[in-house]
Amino acid sequence: MELPIVQTDVPPGFIDLGSGNPGLEMLPMEMIAHAAERYFEVGDRHTLQYGAEQGNGLFLSALAEFLSSKYGFSVAAD
Repeated sequence: MELPIVQTDVPPGFIDLGSGNPGLEMLPMEMIAHAAERYFEVGDRHTLQYGAEQGNGLFLSALAEFLSSKYGFSVAAD
């Protein structure tokens, strides 16, 4: 079974920093600090998610195979 690397669309108004490494001088630190402060005030845990990717299919397959053999029960890659 071949699992793709699945990515989702980034909603309008969001800055996707997952596709590259911007120069440090380009990072809007004050804006990021203000946004983080607002999210933490309301307790929204969704902002702590790592990213929009579901993961690399090859890695997930290898991990599922490892966990299945290590713990003796079937672990699905998806």
